[in-house]
Amino acid sequence: MTRRERLGLTLLAGGAGLALVNVAMWAMGRGAGDWRPVLSGVLMAVGLALLALEVARGVRQRGE
Repeated sequence: MTRRERLGLTLLAGGAGLALVNVAMWAMGRGAGDWRPVLSGVLMAVGLALLALEVARGVRQRGE
């Protein structure tokens, strides 16, 4: 597993964890705030993008 793959998985897991915290806070009646849902989405999007880049790179290397 490359460094970028580990970083992508870490960011994806961090975004998912923050999303769960946001849902828990909402269920308890407290607001999630303005920045936490946005940060969660950004973390997940960047993590998925890094993983997609690594998958594409791996497919290209197999084809060569």
